[in-house]
Amino acid sequence: MAAHGGRGRSGASGEGIRSILRAMRSSMPVNKGAAGAPVGRRLPQIDNPVIVGAVGLGLLGAGAAVRTLRPRGRRGREERFRQRIAEALARGRGVPEGGGDAGGPGAELGLSPEDLEVRVEESFGKPTLVSVDVRVDRERLARAADGSAATPADAILLDLLDRIARAAWDNPEVAPVAVRGRITLNVAGEGEGDAVVAPGADGPSAPGAPAGGGPRVLADMTALGFPDEIARPGDLYDRYGAPASDPAWRP
Repeated sequence: MAAHGGRGRSGASGEGIRSILRAMRSSMPVNKGAAGAPVGRRLPQIDNPVIVGAVGLGLLGAGAAVRTLRPRGRRGREERFRQRIAEALARGRGVPEGGGDAGGPGAELGLSPEDLEVRVEESFGKPTLVSVDVRVDRERLARAADGSAATPADAILLDLLDRIARAAWDNPEVAPVAVRGRITLNVAGEGEGDAVVAPGADGPSAPGAPAGGGPRVLADMTALGFPDEIARPGDLYDRYGAPASDPAWRP
């Protein structure tokens, strides 16, 4: 009886092991190949619905996290920057913000917001980059320079760049920012003439100057003493102090 009972328990135990092995085989990755396909490397496929569901939930969670952390451009931000910088170019020196047009270089040159090309570029893990191109008219620039012997053309260009950099740096929306400012002259269809070029700009025969017309860079951020055409937050802090929207910021 004892032997018979032992064999019964052994048979039951063996049947249980076989059941477990069958369950494991059904839940493990299996290789599937097309009929008649040559035998070679095959990628495992996961058939277990629980594993497939867990992987799917993980991917959904990762996607939601990336969307949450990704910088979101605010609607109308570039237009607000354009208006702010145009106002800064038009204000006279010493006139507070919102004080209206008072003889600044932008007013002397007849600049309007349409003469400014502004881009606000956000990228994950980097400061927001504010790029500003100001298109000036050759004749108006010459007249503004001739109007005052104390204000030559290169001084006007430097004043424009300084106002661009300060207005972008002290914007009320985002801080800190990097600034890329350029003053360009559209010379399409014109002769080179006596082009006015500030330090840090492309001359008529410079390697970077466009051939056969197109905008010519008269001055960029290097004319203000920055290391290259993009002024980084640390360099802007050294020149202007902390941004107005975040007085506690330090590089």
